[in-house]
Order: sequence, then structure tokens, then C-alpha cells
Amino acid sequence: MAVISMITLVFGADVLSIFPKVILGGLLLNLGLEFMVEWLFDTWKRLHKTDYAVIVLILIVIGSIGFLEGIVLGLLMSIILFVINYSKVEVIKYELSGKTFSSNVERSSHLKKVLQDHGDEIYILPLQGFVFFGTANRLLMQVQSRQENQNLSKLKYLVFDFRHVTGLDSSAINSFNKLKILAENCGFHILFCGLHDEMEAQLYIEGIVAEKSSLIRIFQDLDHGLEWCEQHILHCVLPETDGLESKDKTGSFLHRFSQIADFFETKNCPSGTIMIKQGEDPGGITFIESGKITVELELDTGKKIRLKTLGPGTVVGEVSLYLGSSASASVIADTDCRVFFLSKESFKKMNLETPDKTVELHTFIVELLSERLSGSNATIKALMR
Repeated sequence: MAVISMITLVFGADVLSIFPKVILGGLLLNLGLEFMVEWLFDTWKRLHKTDYAVIVLILIVIGSIGFLEGIVLGLLMSIILFVINYSKVEVIKYELSGKTFSSNVERSSHLKKVLQDHGDEIYILPLQGFVFFGTANRLLMQVQSRQENQNLSKLKYLVFDFRHVTGLDSSAINSFNKLKILAENCGFHILFCGLHDEMEAQLYIEGIVAEKSSLIRIFQDLDHGLEWCEQHILHCVLPETDGLESKDKTGSFLHRFSQIADFFETKNCPSGTIMIKQGEDPGGITFIESGKITVELELDTGKKIRLKTLGPGTVVGEVSLYLGSSASASVIADTDCRVFFLSKESFKKMNLETPDKTVELHTFIVELLSERLSGSNATIKALMR
């Protein structure tokens, strides 16, 4: 076959006339049989049954109608199968609620209890992949099912995390528009978090997000969206609270460590002050008496991620103090803050001069770290379900 092809290439197609037709016909028949064996028999065990059916259908159409028609049909069938299979990909990465997942705002035990009691009112859906009509419709049905679930608290906050979404098509926009109508009829909020610029522009153009809408909101990430939900719940349940730690915790700290208070230095930090800078030595431990601070991590890309927002009664810099390491994140004052600062030198002096009174401080730090570790474990457990 290779020799005949080379002769034809060199001398032209006219040279084929000198070959007996039986030989040429046999070569073509052999070539056709090889293709049939390769695509019909060898692929039987290698291909999925639907893919194999497409090959058989292409063969039938080519044999009965024509080659071009068979290729076009195969292309159309492949597109249809792709759409069907991709629509089976789960667009919802996992389901979470306010009970199992919370923002990075650290609150008092009392406020945490309030949020736990109302946690089922927050329905969190981190999404992934490309959202189109197949996956968007299942997303709509999922939300409707949650809304109709009588075993859970009434849905008040529907939170979407678009961080891992690559794009939306027009049919997906239509499904979100139906969700907007459902939210208006049932009275729950929809929060779009982590939207890329193009997707956010799509939502505005289609009218899903409007400047005057009180039910539809956009946040830069899931963390800030959850913080808004929690603040809204606390404001409804406890209108007098600021949503952070209770001042009672500060008072109990002062009373608890009154015997070693002389080792602490009182500082006033205006809003915007960088209290601890990432990568540098914090120099000691800082206890927040009043105000609000944010612990912020800067990635190698320059992007900044909020790790925690803390209020009165909390401590920062304790890990660096005990391990002797540099700060793993920056601490910034969100509001004017009044803090107690215990330097490394004072810490060492306190351990030497009043070891019996220092035990109480160590116990306090262990309790604080244990509480934070417990919260982190609960979050990991929720994400692994």
C-alpha cells in the first residue's frame, strides 16, 4: 500500500491505470476493514457505551447517506453528549449553614450562642465550574428544596460563593433572576460573594443586582458576606450589641490579672495603625481593651486576606511570644483602640519575679488558643462532609 501511494505521488494518478482493478479494490477493501476493526472492535472495551454508539451511528450514516453527513452528525452528537455529561458535574461544591461555618469575626461566647441558635437561617453554597442552563436549573431546585424544608429554620440569608466559578451563560442568569423573584416573595436575602468583574457586570446589566435593592447584595468575599449576615442577625436579636466581644470580658481580664497589671503598658492606637507587621517581631503580646482590629495575611501575589476580626477581650501576638517567631500576619486597628501591651522583656521579668501569679496568664492563653483551635476544627469538619 505504501509503495503504491509513493508511485502515485511521484508519477501522478494516471499510473494507477496500469494496476489491475482487483488489486486496487482489494487495497481499498483492506483499508476499510482495518478502519472497521480499529473503530468497531478494538474500541468496544475502551470506550463508554454512549461514545461507542455514536461511532456506530456515524458508520451507518456514512454508509447509507454520505461521508460529510456522517461527520456532521458525529459532531452534533458529541456536543449533545458533552452538554449532558457536563450538566451532571456538581456545581455546588458543598452545602454549609451558619451553624457549621462562620465568618472570621471573633465574638463572645454569648454572641456565638445566639448565632448558633439562628445558624440554620444562613444557607451557604460555594459554587464551582461554569454555570449554564443544566447546572443552574439544578441550583434553583436545590434552593427551592431548602426553602420548603420544614425541619430547618426559615431561610433568611442565601449566600453564594463564586470564588471558583469560571463563568455564567444567559440561561444561568435567567435562573438567578428566578431566585431573585423567589427571594422577594419569601423575604430572604441573596448575597453574591467573590464575583469576578465580568460576572458582576452581567448581574448588573441583567438587573439582578440593583443599587436600591435591599435583598440582593454583593461582597468581595465569603468572609465579609457572612459577617454581614451575622451582624444582621445580632442586630435583630440584640439591637443593643455592636456584634463584637462583650465589655464584661475586658473587665474580668483586668480583675483576673490585677496582680500583674504593673507589667502591662497601656497604649492608644488610632484607627488605621499597623499594630503588628507581617514578617516582623511583634515585640510582645497585646490585649485589646476597646476598639476593633483585623488580622490580615498578605500573600506572595500581593493579595490580602482577612484572617480574623477581633474586639475587646481578645489577644494577639501570643504565638510569636511563646515560639519566638516573627508575626505570620499583620494586625491593623479598624477603629481607635486602647490596648494593654506586655513586652518580651516584661514577660520574662514577670516569670522570674512572680511565677505563681504568672500561671494564671498562661492558663488564659491556653484557653484562648484551645477555643480558636476548636473553632478551626469545626470549620474543617464542616468542609470535609
